[in-house]
Amino acid sequence: MMVRIKRPRLRYQVLAGLIERHGWTAGAELGLQNGETFGYLLGRFPTLWLIGVDLWAPQPDNPGPQTYVGWAHAHNERRVRAIARRYRPRAAILKMATVEAARHVPNASLDFVFIDADHGRAAVEADIRAWLPKVKLTGWLTGHDYNWPGVRGAVDALLPGVETLGDNVWGKPAADIVLG
Repeated sequence: MMVRIKRPRLRYQVLAGLIERHGWTAGAELGLQNGETFGYLLGRFPTLWLIGVDLWAPQPDNPGPQTYVGWAHAHNERRVRAIARRYRPRAAILKMATVEAARHVPNASLDFVFIDADHGRAAVEADIRAWLPKVKLTGWLTGHDYNWPGVRGAVDALLPGVETLGDNVWGKPAADIVLG
């Protein structure tokens, strides 16, 4: 008898399942790196309007777990911008810090925000606070890498009862979130 092992769903597949289930048409992804999730979602959902946010720069003084030194920032940025051009006008890129980018997005304009940027606890907490107002009450605040200590600490502190999904994706309906 052959046993089939189910392959774990990848973050972009988990997010795609949420988009499909809820019929979402507007979202933001924080932390694009090479655009894998960004391109997958835009290609799979022809009515999805998606904002992508990334700094694409080394941050040697970053107190979080990563300094982004030595990453292929210029290459990754070119790749993501090419993806955005392919899906124009449904794709927008904001090259800036995630909290700064939130100031450029109207409140209650998004169905979801997917946080996968700086994984330090303070940065994740700041992203949750800055981006939650951008999500409609019918939407969700989601993110990746719940297995990282900084992410888990921030999410557990601010979003008790968060759902954990495949590939270390976490999420919670915006209507169920009350930040103190």
